[in-house]
Amino acid sequence: MFDLFRKKGLVLGLGLSGEAAAELLLRESAVVTVIDDGKSRELVERAGRIRAKGATVILGERERRITERFDLLVLSPGIPSTHPIIRWAGENGIPVLGEVELAYRFLQGRLIAVTGTNGKTTTVNLLAEIFRQSGLPAVMGGNIGYPLSRVVLDRGDHPVVMAEISSFQLERIESFRPQVAVLLNITPDHLDRYPGMTNYREAKLRIFRNQGKGDRAMMPERLLSLLETAVPQSVEKVTWGG
Repeated sequence: MFDLFRKKGLVLGLGLSGEAAAELLLRESAVVTVIDDGKSRELVERAGRIRAKGATVILGERERRITERFDLLVLSPGIPSTHPIIRWAGENGIPVLGEVELAYRFLQGRLIAVTGTNGKTTTVNLLAEIFRQSGLPAVMGGNIGYPLSRVVLDRGDHPVVMAEISSFQLERIESFRPQVAVLLNITPDHLDRYPGMTNYREAKLRIFRNQGKGDRAMMPERLLSLLETAVPQSVEKVTWGG
């Protein structure tokens, strides 16, 4: 069990993922501070909600100097690794987790994770509908406007979670291990964030990194040779044409 009791957690970014991560930390009895560089009306409203639940929220102070000691930094997926607070965490030996990794540590049930440059949302919705039509309860979450932390908070125990996972979210996984990991495709994208296609591809391939015996990795046949070194040998590989 990931024990957060009275731990001091700092959440960077107060979008949907950041708000859900902050609520999850609070549920686990952590002492929570949230920082966001922006100060829009939507952020102010979110700040009010999360303050009412017990968090400290700081808006619109990108260059704010952090003097307090924290036990954990949780990142929203859109935050680039060059952000000053991420550098500060690295310099001070503070563990950094993505929101997806935080949620995974409390997630119950089997996890099917889907990534790829295109088609993620359609595929996740299709899989969830197939499960529903078969009488098998499933919930969707991740990069679809319903963060995995919100799944943990709202749904309790659930037999199957269908998760859309972006490359940004995969950058900060540690123990995240889907029983079924699906890579749909890899084409040039987000090259304003990544130095080149190699870096973008490596981020996508992290979806397979923690899989082991009994898990399945799924990808098009044309990507199989690319993935031979990315997927552990004990993982069953399933391909389709195209």
